[in-house]
Amino acid sequence: MLNHSVDILINMQDYTIHFLFKIFLSFGLFLILNSQGSAQNIQKIDSLKALIANSSEKDKIKILNELGWEYRNSHFLEALEYINQAITLAEPIADYEHLSQSYNFKGVIYRNLNVNRQAMESFYKALKIAETHQIDLQIAYAYNNIGDMYYQQEGYSTEAIKNIQKAIVIFKKIKNTRGLAYAYLRVGEVYRAGNKLDSALIAVKQSLVLREKIGKDNAYATSLQRIGEIYLQKNQIKEALDNFEIALNIFKEQKDIRGEVNVLISYATIYQKDREYSKAKKYTLEALKKANSYFFKDSKRNALKILYELAQAQGDYRLAFEYQTQFVIENDSLANQDINELVAKLNALNDLEKKETQLALLRKDQVLQKEISFRQNILILGTVIALLLISIVAFLLFRSNQQKQKANNELKKQKEQIEQKSKELLQLYNENKYQKENYQALAQELAGINRTKDKLFSITSHDMRSPLNSLKGLLGLFNDGNITNEEMREMTKKLELKVNTLSEFLDNLLNWSKAQMQGIEMNPQTFDLSQVIEENILVLSPQAQEKQIIIHYKSQENIFSFADPNLTSLILRNLISNAIKFTHNKGDVSIEAITLPDFPQVEVRITDNGIGLEESRIQQLFSLESYTTLGTQQETGTGLGLLLSKEFIEKQGGKIKVESKKGEGSIFSFTLPTSKKSSTPSSSPSFSLQ
Repeated sequence: MLNHSVDILINMQDYTIHFLFKIFLSFGLFLILNSQGSAQNIQKIDSLKALIANSSEKDKIKILNELGWEYRNSHFLEALEYINQAITLAEPIADYEHLSQSYNFKGVIYRNLNVNRQAMESFYKALKIAETHQIDLQIAYAYNNIGDMYYQQEGYSTEAIKNIQKAIVIFKKIKNTRGLAYAYLRVGEVYRAGNKLDSALIAVKQSLVLREKIGKDNAYATSLQRIGEIYLQKNQIKEALDNFEIALNIFKEQKDIRGEVNVLISYATIYQKDREYSKAKKYTLEALKKANSYFFKDSKRNALKILYELAQAQGDYRLAFEYQTQFVIENDSLANQDINELVAKLNALNDLEKKETQLALLRKDQVLQKEISFRQNILILGTVIALLLISIVAFLLFRSNQQKQKANNELKKQKEQIEQKSKELLQLYNENKYQKENYQALAQELAGINRTKDKLFSITSHDMRSPLNSLKGLLGLFNDGNITNEEMREMTKKLELKVNTLSEFLDNLLNWSKAQMQGIEMNPQTFDLSQVIEENILVLSPQAQEKQIIIHYKSQENIFSFADPNLTSLILRNLISNAIKFTHNKGDVSIEAITLPDFPQVEVRITDNGIGLEESRIQQLFSLESYTTLGTQQETGTGLGLLLSKEFIEKQGGKIKVESKKGEGSIFSFTLPTSKKSSTPSSSPSFSLQ
């Protein structure tokens, strides 16, 4: 009877354990089905985790590295934890192959978090270990990763290609298809950044072919995405969309959140170009939400930039300012420091949670051992009590967890409120600062305009008074009969020079005023520069003949420029006239036009052997800081023509340069573009004193 009762109790215990097992199993399946990652990835991760306990030290390191790699694009903290465990195990047993791999993987995770300094340090550690112990595969990956880091820094494309090419040589030598695919993808990205789109397309397609042999995973999707981005840059929208669609589907299947975010931003860019602003905003907001959740700082910055541009294009300047402020904050160097601190804190929290989990498992094992002991001693009552205790503990833990969750939610809510207030205060501060800066800039601009107005009035009254007074006096003498016709003709020749100078000044003043009020209207086209130079020499020949000055012109054959011929003619007329004005009687003026060998530009040099300039005068040439300057025959000159010439040259993408020595003459040279591509506005002119 007793034995029968014991059997019944044992069967009841078995049934209870079986029932609880079914509940735990169902709960576990629920978590698995609702967790991130595809079923295939979860199965792989679970299989790897299951292998850790019964694996050798070396196999355990390999498994930890694989777990870190599987989590690299979504669960950064778990990924870093596994890699750090692998490093801790590998160093004491001198497993340099897996140790170098661990540092390569660690660098990739830091790179995905945009913690660039730690990423580069990890890659160089991997390279040093691999080179010391001749581990070719990890040497190649380290070079490839270092090249990728250089590619992300502006102005280091040469270093990027150099490192990636080293990786390609090694991958080919050891016949590693996967590594070679990574390297070709990186080469394509560097070429695309340098706008070498055809070369970029060839490199990325090479990567795609290799990836297809390995399998259509998230790396294969990344190659498709890069091809789409190149087509988008080439403005081949259909081809871009086709590649993005396939890539997005694969990223979703693989649960590669970073890949999804990047494709969403690419979609937004396309719709932004097509001015379909609502679609562009939809994709950008979706990308921003995911980027915020997973600390994708580069993607977050890109999304904020697009949202700012969309708001600006739609005339919502308040929203545009808000997005721009967020973008500036994200782009600030302190943001990287914030992420580093966040990663450290989350790592510490993750360690604590793992220790708590291990402690809970240890307690559970102890309870199970007690249950087994009770069963062996047929202490069914003790087993039931133990189960009741487990239930009570579980309830208490559940209750405690609820309270903890409630407290965390309250803290989170308070933090969000504080952050919102901080943003509002920052926005108010930035608005006030922006208004203050605008007022200061406006005040300075108005003061400058006032000074320019006063200077122009002074110059105009000074330079117009002399020829008009001379004309008035001459007419008075003639009308009173105090001079003969012969004397009248002689004096009108001298007066004609003054009137011509006045006319030239008024033309320049009119052109300069028009340029200041209405802007310079340019009609750039390809024209024969030699012809324009010869026309101006012909127009200014009487002025040169009056002083017996010889004008020499030397030019290459078929010299053409891409600029506005009318503006160019005005520039030449001012500079040649100046050269004649400040050259002595019987002097020489030389004009030379050549095509520069290293640049798509033409250079015109106007040389005289006149009075030359002092250094202090050169610094004032292209401003209204000085009054009338007299030529060798007392011809007046205001400097307005030079100011106008400088402005027209720079607007056409050229530069003006002055070389002069007092008493020996001057050389005025300027450049103009020879093609449409080189006709971009230039920087300020340079001066030199010989």
